[in-house]
Amino acid sequence: LFVDASGPPALLRGPTVRSLDWTDTLPADRLLVATGLPSSASIDRYRRWSMGWAADWPGRRRSFRAIAFSAALCDEAAARTMLDDAGAPAALAEMPAGRQQCFWSDNCLAIGEAAAQFGALELVGFSFAQAQIGMALELLPPRSMPERLLLEYDRLAGMRADTLRDWLAAHHLPPA
Repeated sequence: LFVDASGPPALLRGPTVRSLDWTDTLPADRLLVATGLPSSASIDRYRRWSMGWAADWPGRRRSFRAIAFSAALCDEAAARTMLDDAGAPAALAEMPAGRQQCFWSDNCLAIGEAAAQFGALELVGFSFAQAQIGMALELLPPRSMPERLLLEYDRLAGMRADTLRDWLAAHHLPPA
């Protein structure tokens, strides 16, 4: 059994197997992060803005400020202006949302962000990988993997991924 936990590049399975596109549900497909900012807060803070959302993530010695946005709605220059990074270096990452239709194929299991990209909000790939490992261990037979167990794993992991997607999508809804 090979486990692909290589993140978005999905080095063992390849990113081309991702067949379900979530960009309509999770529109923020870019994350701009400024690092090395002085740390003053003790909790993560998130706020909505017209083109996506912004976050402040405090660290022990330094903080991070992030802007998540949709390239269809906002360009990088506008996001950098919104970031107001006060001269701190900022890096841009592309994070289109979507998941594989099939997580376990033959002797290769894709977990975490190699299996699904949830966009930039909350960065839930690690907790998704933990849940997938638990499901795989429950279903893993002593020798060969019967087709029905592969299908059941894909069904359960797909339901978990879709539930996480829906929870994250709620953050993009306008306030009532």
